[in-house]
Amino acid sequence: METIMNYEKLQEIICEEDAVELEKYNFKRNSKYHLYKAIGPCPFEGNLDEVRVVLLLANPSYTSPVDGSTSTSLEDDHERKEWQSGWGIFSLHEDTNPAMRDWWRANLKSLHSDTGLSWEIISNRIAALQINPWASELFDSECTKLPSINGTMKAIAKEFIKKENLIFVICRREKQWTQILDDAGNKNEKFRLNSLRRAYITPGNLSRSSGAYEKIVTRLKA
Repeated sequence: METIMNYEKLQEIICEEDAVELEKYNFKRNSKYHLYKAIGPCPFEGNLDEVRVVLLLANPSYTSPVDGSTSTSLEDDHERKEWQSGWGIFSLHEDTNPAMRDWWRANLKSLHSDTGLSWEIISNRIAALQINPWASELFDSECTKLPSINGTMKAIAKEFIKKENLIFVICRREKQWTQILDDAGNKNEKFRLNSLRRAYITPGNLSRSSGAYEKIVTRLKA
């Protein structure tokens, strides 16, 4: 697929794929589980050419403006701005909406410290893939049945799986991601976090896999 890594084109394709089923899904769920169509989908974050570590997640988070948080999700959160050019995980940019930036930096702060790399370099050497590209407050497994998940989102994952010398870190949806990796013939190393509810990439959250955190640090610095 010629457009597989064209972020904006992928957004258009996903919107077309999910238009009908997304409305049906939201109609049956309370607001905590709504998939926020106004924000648009996030096909992936990362730089396919420079990536070393790929985080496998469930779906983008949504921070409600009524939950007392000092930062909330915005409708342009999934739009890549010109000033984010050069950033793979563009949410890591210092001027990004804090609701996204602070989530990412909290989860990657140990790697930032232990590698000594700038946030911009980390944004290009780490990528993030989602099962579902639409943001929500809470995750409902029914949302994994949208058309894009077995279509475009799986095709994006396969583009990363084709690469060599990657490390995959399963942060959410372990069974589903393991199946996707296996079906695509993944030869790369993979680890899973101890907690499938917290995406902190830390020695403690990777302690069940001996040497996993050290391997990730080494690979990022290579």
